[in-house]
Amino acid sequence: MGEEALMGYDYPTLRTLVVELSEAMVGRKVERAWSFGRELYLEARDSPLLLSVEPGFPWTYLAKDVPSGALPVWEALWGARCREVRLPHRDRVLELEFARRSPLGDRVEYRLIAELMPHGDVVLVGEGGKILEALRGVRSRGILPGRSYVPPTPMGRLDPKDASLEVLRARCVAYPDMRTALSKVLSCADVNTAEAVLSLAEVDPETAPSELEDWKVVLEAAETLYREPPRGGGYLLLGEEGEPEDFLGYEPFWIPEGRRRVLPTLSGAISEVFGRRIEADRLERGKGRVRRCLRSLLKSRRRRLEAIDTDLAWARRVGEFKEKGELLAANLYRVPRGAAEVTLPSFGDLAGEVRVELDPGLSPVENMARYFTWARKAKAALEVLPGRKEETLKEISRLERWLRALEGVQSPEELEELRKRLTGEGLWEEGRESRPKRRGSEFRRYEVDGWRVLVGRDSRENDRLVREASPEDYWFHAYGVPGAHVVLKKGKEEPPAQVLEEAARIAAYHSKARTSGVVPVTCTQVKYLRRPRGARPGEVVVTRGRTLFVEPGLPENA
Repeated sequence: MGEEALMGYDYPTLRTLVVELSEAMVGRKVERAWSFGRELYLEARDSPLLLSVEPGFPWTYLAKDVPSGALPVWEALWGARCREVRLPHRDRVLELEFARRSPLGDRVEYRLIAELMPHGDVVLVGEGGKILEALRGVRSRGILPGRSYVPPTPMGRLDPKDASLEVLRARCVAYPDMRTALSKVLSCADVNTAEAVLSLAEVDPETAPSELEDWKVVLEAAETLYREPPRGGGYLLLGEEGEPEDFLGYEPFWIPEGRRRVLPTLSGAISEVFGRRIEADRLERGKGRVRRCLRSLLKSRRRRLEAIDTDLAWARRVGEFKEKGELLAANLYRVPRGAAEVTLPSFGDLAGEVRVELDPGLSPVENMARYFTWARKAKAALEVLPGRKEETLKEISRLERWLRALEGVQSPEELEELRKRLTGEGLWEEGRESRPKRRGSEFRRYEVDGWRVLVGRDSRENDRLVREASPEDYWFHAYGVPGAHVVLKKGKEEPPAQVLEEAARIAAYHSKARTSGVVPVTCTQVKYLRRPRGARPGEVVVTRGRTLFVEPGLPENA
C-alpha cells in the first residue's frame, strides 16, 4: 500500500467523507473552535470536527472529543452555522461554508478550506476571499491573514469524465504498469483507486500500459467508480499482523476479507489509521527534543572535560614556574630589559643552563612576579581540577545513561516519566530543550543576527524591562493574549525587517498563543508606550504601533 496510499484521501473516499461530515455539521452551530498544536477542533452539538496540518499527516474526521489543554481560537466561527460541506473540484481540497449574524445584524459568510495534502493548510476565508485565519500559514504561497487566498496549484491530472482514450493512453505509457500509471494519472487518485478501477475493468494491475488493448473498459470503470454514490461507513485495510495500514470510504472488493475490516463510520477508520501513525510520530518527535537537549548537555560537558585536561597540563608545570621565578630573582642583574628570553645557570646542575621565556613588554621584576603568580595559581589548580574532572566524568556518564534510557522509551507515558526525572535533576525544562533549568530573575536573552532581544519572565520583570529600555528600543507583545514583554535593543542603526519579524516570533512564542499557527504581534517603539495611572505591573497602553503576523518560534541559536 505504501506511504502514498496512506496519505491518499482518494476521490471516492472524499465523497464518502463529505456525506458523513454533512450529516454531522450542516445546519448546526459551532459552539467553539479550539487549537491543539497543529490541530483545529470545531465543537458542534455532537462529535467535534478535527482538521489537522500535522507535518506529513493532514487529516479531517469527526473526533471523539477535544483534548485537554486545547486553546480557544478563531472566534469568527463561534456561533456560525454550517451551511454546506463540499468538494469544489475533484481534488484533495474540502470546503465548509458557514454563516452568522454580525453584532449589527448583517449576514457574514465564511469558507473553511482544508487542503488534505502533505504541505497543505487549513484556512478561514472571509468575504472578498481575504484570509482571516490560517492554521499553519504557508509562507511560500502567501497563506497569511489579510492576504487573498490562492488555492494550491492544480496537479494537472485527468478527470475520468473529461478524459479521452487517446490522452489517457498517452499519459499512462510512461509508467511500468497499470497500477502505477492510474495512481499517477487520474485526478485525486492513489494506489487504492487504481486497484479498484482495474478490478472493475478486470485488468491485471501488473499489465504494462503499452500492452493494454482495451482502454475503453478502463476509462468506463474509472467513470463508474468516481460517479457511484457513496454508501457510507469506512473500511480498514489490514497488514499481515492485522494492524490498520490504510482506510477507504468504499468497499475494497479486490482485497481478501481477512485483510479488511468494515467500520460504522469513515471517521472511525481514519482515526484508527492516523491515530497509530501520529502517536508514533509524536513520540519520536518528543524523544527527539529530549535527545537534542541531552546531546547538547553532553557536548558541553565534554568540552568542559577538554578544558580541564588542558588546565591540568598547564598546572602540572608548577615546579617549572617556581624554578624560573627563583632563577629570575637570583639573576635580575643578568636580565636585559625588553628581552624575549634569557638563559640562566641552573640551580641543580652547575654545568647546566635553563632557558627562561620573557614578556618583552614587562620589566625583569615583573617577569619574575609573573612566574611566581603562575606557580601559585598552578598549585591552587592542582588542588581543585582533579575533583572537577572526576565530577565532570560522572556527569558525562550520567548523561550517556539517560541517552540509553531514552532509546528504550516505547510510549508517551514512559517519555513523560523520563522528562519528570530529568526535570528533577535539572536537565530538562519544557520549551527550552537545549538548556537545563535556569535560576534567578534575569531577563531571557536571545540574539538575532547580532541584535539583542530581551524577554520578561513575569509581570514585574515585564514592567522593569520597559522601564529600563531606551525610548528608541522596539517593544513587542502578542496581540490580545497574555504573554511576555519583548524588547529589541536598537543601537545606532535601524533594525532590518527580518530582525523585527524574528523578535515578533519570540514574542508570539512566549505567549498563550504559542501553539497557534499564525499570531498577530504588536510592534512599536518604547517611546510610544504609556502606563496608565494605577495600572498593575506590566500593563501598558500602546499609543502608536503596527501589527506583524508571524509563526511562534525561537532563533536557531536559542
